[in-house]
Amino acid sequence: MIRRIVCQYGLLMLAALLFVVLSHYFFWQTGDDSYIYFRYVERALAGKWWSWSDHAPPVEGYSSPLWYLLLIAGGKLGLPVITAARLWGLLFAMLTVAGAWRLSHLLGLGSRAAGFVCLLLVLNHGFHYWSTAGLETALYMALFVCSVAGIVSGRHWLLPTALIGIARPEGPFLLFGIIIALAMFRRHYLTIRVLVLLVAPTLLWLFLRLAVYGVFLPNTFYAKAAGGDLSSQLLTGAIYSMPVALPLLAVWLLWLTGKLDDRRDAVMVAAGMVSMLLGIIWLGGGDWMFHFRLLMPLLAPLFALCLYAFGQSGWPGKTILSVTLVPLLLLVVPPDHLSSALRGDKLPVVYYQEGEFTRASIMLAEQLQDSYPDGALMAVNHAGALPWALPDFDVIDMVGLNDAHIARVEGNMHKKYDPDYVLSLKPALVILNSRVRPGTDGVWYHTGYWSGETALVEHPDFADYQPTELAYAWDWHMPFPYSVFARNKKLTSWILVYRRQPAER
Repeated sequence: MIRRIVCQYGLLMLAALLFVVLSHYFFWQTGDDSYIYFRYVERALAGKWWSWSDHAPPVEGYSSPLWYLLLIAGGKLGLPVITAARLWGLLFAMLTVAGAWRLSHLLGLGSRAAGFVCLLLVLNHGFHYWSTAGLETALYMALFVCSVAGIVSGRHWLLPTALIGIARPEGPFLLFGIIIALAMFRRHYLTIRVLVLLVAPTLLWLFLRLAVYGVFLPNTFYAKAAGGDLSSQLLTGAIYSMPVALPLLAVWLLWLTGKLDDRRDAVMVAAGMVSMLLGIIWLGGGDWMFHFRLLMPLLAPLFALCLYAFGQSGWPGKTILSVTLVPLLLLVVPPDHLSSALRGDKLPVVYYQEGEFTRASIMLAEQLQDSYPDGALMAVNHAGALPWALPDFDVIDMVGLNDAHIARVEGNMHKKYDPDYVLSLKPALVILNSRVRPGTDGVWYHTGYWSGETALVEHPDFADYQPTELAYAWDWHMPFPYSVFARNKKLTSWILVYRRQPAER
């Protein structure tokens, strides 16, 4: 009896064990962008709904309305916002694994194969890296895999599919694509009542967005996916999507050649939904963050599809699938991290998304709070931990995620800036960053960290600003597999503070 249970569910039990071990290891990893959410949420809990700073009109600088509301709900229950984000992320990561198990069975996989799908998912580095990092990644993963499994089975698909529309900026586009596909291939799913319920969350948020922000799309769309060179964006998106695109193409090839007829309809639905989301990611230009954050929702259905296709095809098909899966399988948790996790260690801070930057930002915030007790207008490049730790300060986000004007200037992702606009607001403080130690070769600030900061420092009106003695160093290690191709595997940077000099009388 026990032997049979272990034989059937051994891989699932191993996946569950590794989920616990690796979740503990990665639990504290929090990227700087997460603190943008935290500032919005804590302002909302203090009665300042929808806004990130007082100096400008409200903008929707967060990327998931649903995640924003869930974090507020956690705060209403008395949880610190960071704790709420981690616990929600852990819960949705667990639901993603459960969704992978269910979808695998719907595709005809047995318990051992379904357990192997869960194991592949749990061993993926990005799955844990982003689940409790404070962003909406785990929520989006859970909604997507549950939606795919629900539409394949015809049961329990309405709620997760409807919530996709308010889970990410691209959610409404994905929801629209799903509705069109359902109208073509699952018309009996779409009664009037069901259609109304499907679009209700998205439409309600759209009306709220128009009422509060006065625009149809979130500010993050304009900041990241609009105003740049389209050809460059498409090329970047194609490269970013490659680890998922290759095995997905192999599955479609086997489907088209009739190798997957045993579950032909189910494979079409699952592969179709993965293709829709992947196409949106490609058109959006991908993402700059490590460990393929935007591709994480695709992993569970893709692993299930590939394992099913592997079992159904002959050796030519098995070979194609094996080769195309290599880039994804290289993204597993590295052996040194896995061994550290098994010892009960935690991910070293230098391997966080921005390394020690968050810690250095909070230390700087304490110093600025003492020096400017009444708050000040501050211009920043990294708009996360430092503004969050200074809730009484007004902040200009020089990258534009939280600034409607900068978000709409020309330029690709993170190449939008307007020094004329920033300096016209006369911020009391400008926070700069450098990868060269201050004072090297007699120069306090060395340009080259970000083109927007360089343009600001070289602007004639920046002569009104003088450096302070505040300089906080932070280290960051290039993670695997990116470190294989990196010239410098360890970087040290500095946060510097410039202060506006009062005008002479």
